[in-house]
Amino acid sequence: MSSRISNRSATLFLGFSVAVVLTLIGIYLTGGFTRSPIRDAENATEFVLYSLDPLAVAETDQSPTAEKLGTWPVLGRVAILEAEDRAQIAAELNAAMRDNGPHPACFLPRHAIRMVVGGRTTEYFICFECFQVEIRSDAKSNMKVINPLPQTTLNRYLVEAGVPLGAGMGEVDSVVALVRVGMTESQLKAAMHGVAIDSGTAYLGGSGSRLRYFELPDSRQVSFLVGSDEDGWKVLSPGNIEPKQTWIRHDGDSITVESISPEEVRD
Repeated sequence: MSSRISNRSATLFLGFSVAVVLTLIGIYLTGGFTRSPIRDAENATEFVLYSLDPLAVAETDQSPTAEKLGTWPVLGRVAILEAEDRAQIAAELNAAMRDNGPHPACFLPRHAIRMVVGGRTTEYFICFECFQVEIRSDAKSNMKVINPLPQTTLNRYLVEAGVPLGAGMGEVDSVVALVRVGMTESQLKAAMHGVAIDSGTAYLGGSGSRLRYFELPDSRQVSFLVGSDEDGWKVLSPGNIEPKQTWIRHDGDSITVESISPEEVRD
């Protein structure tokens, strides 16, 4: 009798052990319990966030002086110095990355991070459009998949540093939402660089203010009121996306904007 109970207990224990092992394998394959790709960010001797322009590769290939990171043209960069900021970026990227998963067959990175820890350099090339990250270190490379959630955070750090965003950078509405009252004019231009098709300035007479207009895809536009103080030109009001109006060009970047009628909007 005790032998049968012992055998049954052993069988149950074996079945339970197999189930646990299979569960852990499943968690690993779906991305859980993997080692964080970005580690010791707070202790890095170098932690730099880059804005890349993957659509300009052909142009920079013909210009040996153009700055590149890896094979990708650099639009600008910002050194992340505070440990708290590094930790936030690393945490969001680690939470968004997985070892494998579905993704488009393309790779057009518009963000990158270069990190040096203990003399070892690791570069992360991030393509939110194609949901992939290439990690390069010690002449080796491996790929992971990523969701787009950290993109807004990375864009915010770039824009606040006045670094232009790469063309085709995410949803227009989310980029416009990055612009806030008090931003400098250079920060405004940096934010809109990635989504604007064209731009112009409507000068408001002797008021000392001006409206910066940006043409957006899908026959839309957005304008921001900009004024000057002792610290330079600043954004005075948030922008609202609206149907594209007619722009009449003058000298330089000066434009006159003509309103469109309700009939034209309906058409």
